[in-house]
Amino acid sequence: MPASTPASSTPSSMGTSSSAAPVPVASVAVAKRLSSPISINSTAVNTLTQGNSFAIANQISGAGAITNPADLSATAKPLWDANNLYLSVEVKDDIVNPAGSNALSPANRDGIEVMLDLNKSKGATMDGMDDCKLAFVYGESTPSNTFGGFGPSGCNTTGVETYSTLITGGYRIDAKIPWSTLKVSPSVMENQIIGFDIQVNDNDGGASGRDSVISYN
Repeated sequence: MPASTPASSTPSSMGTSSSAAPVPVASVAVAKRLSSPISINSTAVNTLTQGNSFAIANQISGAGAITNPADLSATAKPLWDANNLYLSVEVKDDIVNPAGSNALSPANRDGIEVMLDLNKSKGATMDGMDDCKLAFVYGESTPSNTFGGFGPSGCNTTGVETYSTLITGGYRIDAKIPWSTLKVSPSVMENQIIGFDIQVNDNDGGASGRDSVISYN
């Protein structure tokens, strides 16, 4: 099988590669393959730093203004193995608000949303087949699947792991998502392109909700 993932015409994509070295691919975030699964905890970053980094830099129209990179900016590193997809997202945020307000939805608190379209159908809405949207809030130990996907019951979060911690100037969120949860066979994932996006939500004002939003796509 080829070691690199073919290019995509859209930026909202991620390709899986069997190569241990970075593979330059236009408009695609390339996920390196790990030889064996890892657990998501305080030491996982030692492995997750092997991933190819890409910027999350597109400000969402209509969201609040971002004054500078220290206010809100982010990078992400994807990896994968035979059983899981991994993401490590480092967020620069000058006011980290872990609780925000527990009454707020995950989209209105400091954290990330991961959108996946496994067959890259690019539908305007969730197709009820292989689209999934998960939220990982800073300071929370479990993801949220309230956004839906795979029909009315939402994405299955069985086996999904997350860990968050403060870093200089912000925070980091690591996530592990089993291929089985995404309803795809790991045997066919190598050198494939999947529809993919990450959104970062910034809540500087607590109960007032999010102030600004950036995304990969």
